Amino acid sequence: MTGSQTVLSDPQFSVAHVLRPFLNFESIYAGQAAEREICFFPPGPDRTPAALDPQVGSPGIDPKLMRYLPVPLGARILVYIPHCITWQDSIQSPILETNYAYTMHWRVRNLRDSVAAQKSDSSPKPYHSQSYQGRPDTTAAAGQQARTVILSATRTVLVEQPEAAANQQQLQKLRRERVQLATSYTDSSALPLLPDGTEGVHMQGVLDPGQFPAALQQIAKSSIYEPFEFICEGDELCIGANRADAWGDDPNAWTFEGLDAPDAPFSNIYGTNVAGVAQLAAPGLGIYVFMGA
Repeated sequence: MTGSQTVLSDPQFSVAHVLRPFLNFESIYAGQAAEREICFFPPGPDRTPAALDPQVGSPGIDPKLMRYLPVPLGARILVYIPHCITWQDSIQSPILETNYAYTMHWRVRNLRDSVAAQKSDSSPKPYHSQSYQGRPDTTAAAGQQARTVILSATRTVLVEQPEAAANQQQLQKLRRERVQLATSYTDSSALPLLPDGTEGVHMQGVLDPGQFPAALQQIAKSSIYEPFEFICEGDELCIGANRADAWGDDPNAWTFEGLDAPDAPFSNIYGTNVAGVAQLAAPGLGIYVFMGA
């Protein structure tokens, strides 16, 4: 290339896919144990999060099989996850931020799924498995118990152990992995200045500055997303979230409403802010997923 060239999209990564919880998740999860994860789904034809797999209703498919995002096995995945922040008129903590742990779920689809998807909507699913008849679900109604094999796994990390003694095999351990935004956002970081002396803006459209007092409105204009990259380990991806303290000695329930409600920030970012002034659950607000080469 000898001159400048306009690049409308980077061929190494896809356009972003936005994953979100289903609409009005707050009313379904309120009071449930925080150990029960909230999953993020790709949009359906109406651009709202679709919780059920498109093949639901087909023979051999569980009627509750969740919808995952189709991804290219072995490719890079880049994910943007936001800090969950809100403001409440509270003496304890006007700026309320809650940390969440995110789990990556993978699914392996089969040839039968891909062919069925292509017949139904002309968009074949990626697959890396032959079609196998699985064990039935005997809790289902008679005539609806057949199931094909569809594997699901969670992302893991290999934990290296101390070197084994002489003549002993080296043992490493696999542990399920969750990712957490460990750094807390603080209201002390000021925005940069522009040549006219006014404050510049990093981000827009995610938080309403008017939701915060004038002295804290920079929160809505600052960078609150954190990206990380990993290798795709399945044909489909689903991301689930739990409150980071959900596995403590006394885990709390999901609580979205009320002053100092621990999950008010989650509702503010991913939902409709049920603890305060209602916010729009917009299609462009959620976890961003980019598929790489």
